[in-house]
Amino acid sequence: MAALLAMVVSAACSRNDSSRAIEIATAASLGSLFEDLRPIFVRANPASEIHLDIGGSVMLTRKIEDLGVTPDLFASADWRLIQDHLVPKLADFNLRFAANELVLAFGPHSPGADRISDGNWIELVLADGVRLARVDSVTAPAGYQALHTLRLAERHYGTRAAELHQRFVERVPPERVTRDIEEAAGLIESRAADFALLFRSVAEEHRLRFLPLPPEINLGDVALTPRYAEVSEEIAPGQRVAGQPILYSLTIPRGAKNPDGAVAMIRLLLGPEGRRRLIQMGLKPLPAPDCPAPCRLPAALAGLVSPPGS
Repeated sequence: MAALLAMVVSAACSRNDSSRAIEIATAASLGSLFEDLRPIFVRANPASEIHLDIGGSVMLTRKIEDLGVTPDLFASADWRLIQDHLVPKLADFNLRFAANELVLAFGPHSPGADRISDGNWIELVLADGVRLARVDSVTAPAGYQALHTLRLAERHYGTRAAELHQRFVERVPPERVTRDIEEAAGLIESRAADFALLFRSVAEEHRLRFLPLPPEINLGDVALTPRYAEVSEEIAPGQRVAGQPILYSLTIPRGAKNPDGAVAMIRLLLGPEGRRRLIQMGLKPLPAPDCPAPCRLPAALAGLVSPPGS
């Protein structure tokens, strides 16, 4: 009887449900989203705990792929990281759910802050004495996405943007190359930097001033996917990443200890409360989240998204 009781207790403790701790690895630009959803989730699941690992999506992907770290839920700022590195070997699906765009963020202290426009921003950021910041492409998608925007700007603006990519990069010293986009925003907030290319949602969250950029260069228009793909960036020897619209996605890695809890969190995120918060943050929820092939969604999520591969 004692042995049987021990087996029952063990089975209960190992059962996947939303009442246990949920380990979430999330892109830095989504950190506040999960912080906001945490109390809502806990109210519905009083015995649950939410643990967040917040950082650059490239580094979080490497922790899963190379180090064997297995969160219950992983949310990435570039859907291709999950598609190219985790599916299908380490995850069964890749659910795209929101879009973002790049803006030129700055503060009231930034030179030309009161007169910046689409017609002069390139000259302002390249002026002598201006302090630029950027995100490291090795750790976060915002790094190479910003460099894509600079290359697209060279094509879009022509002569006035000649060698903009190289000139911008050369003006950023190592101490202003940050591990993730939240750190870059912090440099502007603290007046340690004047300008940076940031996600619109991050600029709005930090209440920074920003200049919207044309759709042709801001990576925010899915209809311009072919145009964005005309540029690419080398992020490691022999590894180039082509320009793409900024699309967030998420997955439940294989071996997750609490997949049921992860499913419950995804349902909250994709539901009315989650979508409302995404919009408040400056993100653009997709009309219908989709799952590129190969896609094997949990049954509890299948009805919330477009048909797999559509």
